[in-house]
This record gives sequence, C-alpha cells and structure tokens, in this order.
Amino acid sequence: MKITALIAAVCCAAAPIAWSQDMPTLPGNNLEPVTQQEIQPLIPVCEGCHGPGGHSVREEVPTIAGKPAEEIVAALEAFYYYERHCPSVEYPREDGVRETRSMCDITNQLNQQEALAVAQYFEAAGDETQ
Repeated sequence: MKITALIAAVCCAAAPIAWSQDMPTLPGNNLEPVTQQEIQPLIPVCEGCHGPGGHSVREEVPTIAGKPAEEIVAALEAFYYYERHCPSVEYPREDGVRETRSMCDITNQLNQQEALAVAQYFEAAGDETQ
C-alpha cells in the first residue's frame, strides 16, 4: 500500500513538469536573449493601450506594470493561440491618428525572446513607481 502511494505521489509530482515542457509557446528560442535596444520599438505599441510604463488609465485595458513576467508571457501566449478573447481597442499613434488593433494582432508579431523581454520590462516598470 505504501509503495502504491509512493508511486502515485511521484507520478503526480512529475506530471506538471512533463506537461509544462510540452505546452505550446510563441515561436523562437527563449535561450537567445533580446536586448533592451531591440525591444524599444515594441514598448510604445504596448504603451499605446496599457499606458505609460504599463500603467493603464483605461478601464477596459489592464495595467501590466509590476505584473510578474511569467504572468505577462502566459497572457501573450493565450492571445497568440486565440485562447483568450481578442477585443479590438482603439489607441492613438504618435502621429495622432487613431488605430484599432487587438492583442491577437500584436502577439502574432512576437517571438519568445521578445515576449519575455517585454514582460520583464513591464515587470520592472512596476518597481519604478513604488
């Protein structure tokens, strides 16, 4: 009986690890880092809806500043695979023209490295305001 319980405990403990390794993720190789300079063009795209530094002032758009990077990446992956609803949101571009985009449109242009770097940027942005 104790052996059966031990085998069950080992199998259950290993299952989440095996499952997480097989989970789909964004294209790319997360072992190749992206520099802050390389993600700088992406930051204004995020801030267009999520606000300066990721601090949203819009009710329909969440604040991403200070959220754990893993949580942001998980959300980006859910949008990438259309596992989350992708509402279209209107935002002003730098030239003043209002543009409509959805998170699915945006995430379909990201790879793993960019998603992780952007997530880490906005996680750290929460520290700057505290």
